[in-house]
Amino acid sequence: EKTRTYLKSNLHTQCESGVDSSNVPKHIAVIMDGNRRYGRSKYGSATKGHWDGSKTLVDFSKWCLAEGVQVVTVYAFSTENWNRSAKEVSALMSIFCKYCDELRMEATENG
Repeated sequence: EKTRTYLKSNLHTQCESGVDSSNVPKHIAVIMDGNRRYGRSKYGSATKGHWDGSKTLVDFSKWCLAEGVQVVTVYAFSTENWNRSAKEVSALMSIFCKYCDELRMEATENG
């Protein structure tokens, strides 16, 4: 529920770039990288870094919507990630499920 509340908030929903809408790309792809290193460095926990990265992805998605980007593709899990500990892979899958469900519901509501 906290995620849905954040998704519905007005935070990061204003067009800020000043880029003419005709010059805004219709599709942007992003590769998520470094969340584990960040989490270990800041918190001593890779999982907390993954959660922070997910929140940043939500912000990024909201910025894209505000700017008029129609499609965002996210590469968030490489085949190499399967070699991580079962605990970390499980945490990543939990994060994916939570955010994918929330983003899907929000996108459906907003057309």
